Amino acid sequence: MLPLPQRRSRVWLPILIPGALLFDSAHATVPTAVFCAHTPAELQADLTTAQADGMHDIVYVVTGNYSLTSGLTFNSSEGLDLTITGGVDDATCTSTAVDLAGPGSVLDGQHSVRPLYISNPGGSVGLYALTIAAGSSTNGSGGAGVQVAGCNSCGFYYLRFYGNHASGGTAPGGALLANGTGGVIFINNLVLGSHGVGAGGVVLNFGSGTGIVYNNTIVYNTTDTLSDPGGLLLETGGSANFLVANNIIWGNAAVGGSDFKVVGVNTRNTNDIGAVASGSTAGTVTGDMSVDPQFESCPFLCIDYELKYGSPLIDAGTPTNGLPYEDLLGLPRPLGPQLDIGAYENDAIFIDGFGS
Repeated sequence: MLPLPQRRSRVWLPILIPGALLFDSAHATVPTAVFCAHTPAELQADLTTAQADGMHDIVYVVTGNYSLTSGLTFNSSEGLDLTITGGVDDATCTSTAVDLAGPGSVLDGQHSVRPLYISNPGGSVGLYALTIAAGSSTNGSGGAGVQVAGCNSCGFYYLRFYGNHASGGTAPGGALLANGTGGVIFINNLVLGSHGVGAGGVVLNFGSGTGIVYNNTIVYNTTDTLSDPGGLLLETGGSANFLVANNIIWGNAAVGGSDFKVVGVNTRNTNDIGAVASGSTAGTVTGDMSVDPQFESCPFLCIDYELKYGSPLIDAGTPTNGLPYEDLLGLPRPLGPQLDIGAYENDAIFIDGFGS
């Protein structure tokens, strides 16, 4: 079981996710099945039922550590919608509010298996409030933490990826590899300490629609291939385009390497990026910077990378149409005059009751 550190006490809020960003309106008349999982066996049984039940499916994962001896899989040809939501403290899932301040639902690959594989072509996929830890992929297919092999649209929110390792072949995306035909949303996630033969942290590859990449912290991931980014790779085709704002992509590059690469139409605003790979599409870039984020010091095995009170990234973000509503620990956004950059909102305003 992967040990988790103690976190500072934070404000608890229920997670708020706009449903319109997930479900396909063309399937609005299809009924929805709801599941509640407490163990790895229950979670896999729910996913197996969901992949062929003819309904949209919502799988709630009760808070706890899920030590996996085999990877969880969902493989469906129905073209319907799947959401998996962790961090539910109610053992019966009667209340499905998500506690972002707690340890949440940890899918632990124990350095031996990929925690989650999803193939759902034609349908959407949404993952919320999960920790994906110690995943391993040795077959060269990448996505050692999570691999989404097909979806019409995908949404990834409030996720922590920690210590996932992809090896063999070109193996891109140590934490996450997602391929789809429609848009993608990647908001308020932490990607830390993952490794790939190709891109080290996350690869998002979509053929059409809009990719929204807001307020993520992607740090200290690595790659074996100097021409690939250690942190984040965005690839688009056809009419697809990426909107990239308020992200920290830092400390992922070996000497001569890079943290970030984007291939395709993109607009970037107020990101803190260590090094952009050569060959990236220039896009429209406003306010991007490359400065030390100044993370808060923390004990051994840091899972959360918050900003120090003096960080230049506090109140330095750009408005993103109200998204995200909370930071990765459940604090409302913004706390100051503007959004902070990264997945965490600094609460310095509350230190002495008057700000600092």
